[in-house]
Amino acid sequence: MATVLLTKYVALFEKLHRNKTKAKGAAPHKPILLLAILHEIEAGRISSNLVPLTPELVATFKALWNTLVPVDSGWNPRITYPFRYLQQDGLWELIKNDNAVTIQTALEPTLNQLVSLCDGGRFPSELWGLLSDSFARSALNTHLLSFYFSGNETGIIEDQINDYLMAQADKLKAQAQAKFRAKKIVETTEEYFVRNRLFPKVIKELYSYSCCVCDISASIENSSVIDAAHILPFYEFHNDDPRNGLALCKNHHWGFDIGAWSLTDEYTIVVAPKLKNDLVFIEHGKPIAMPKDESCIPIPTALQWHRENILKAG
Repeated sequence: MATVLLTKYVALFEKLHRNKTKAKGAAPHKPILLLAILHEIEAGRISSNLVPLTPELVATFKALWNTLVPVDSGWNPRITYPFRYLQQDGLWELIKNDNAVTIQTALEPTLNQLVSLCDGGRFPSELWGLLSDSFARSALNTHLLSFYFSGNETGIIEDQINDYLMAQADKLKAQAQAKFRAKKIVETTEEYFVRNRLFPKVIKELYSYSCCVCDISASIENSSVIDAAHILPFYEFHNDDPRNGLALCKNHHWGFDIGAWSLTDEYTIVVAPKLKNDLVFIEHGKPIAMPKDESCIPIPTALQWHRENILKAG
């Protein structure tokens, strides 16, 4: 049965609907996306049958593109194209709130827009079963390379992936060297999308993966009690400057967002007069732990806004 299924999907992988032009030939986007997903499954970064757009998938797509697609191909390496249109081939459907959706926009959506329109892509269960099997996954990977890229090898791309992600994280930290912008930041670039999704990782690393209020740092496998909180709410300001972030446990994140507590410009805790039963929860006047990089300490401009707009007055 598995052999029959593998033969079926090998044939389907050969029939991808691809944009073609006389000058550029057939677009390489869909086979590159499939190879990227296979790589991410192999690396353990995709483990369930709902494939979201993540910084790691974007980085893998870029690394494979740079390895397999000629520099002068003329094609634009945008992952939104195949992610949106792979459903034309019957290989997956886009999912929003556990329901299949069709993206209908006049213009090609940006990465941020696409993420807001769908939670990810889902394969047919029988195909996901193949992708979850190491032998079948290897066979599909080899065939994609052979059929679309003349058997070229992808080489070791994990270093390229890590280098790209580290470079974007460094750019995020570098924002702390520029003038802080409290106004809403609107960007549509791929790099901005990646940096936005790297914000939690950068903030947690700056605070040594511990809550800056209570120093808790419990975790199990890939799940942690620590969140990266925005001081100026992201939904309003879209500001991922590290100076707009705090590493907080889930309890203190809840309290900060709801206005149970805030911070002075000297980084000591201010407890809302309305907060009840606060003696165990948080200590008024206690200083928080500072990030490892002094250039990334919370900026008073954001703290003042939080005190004036979020902290629950008496």
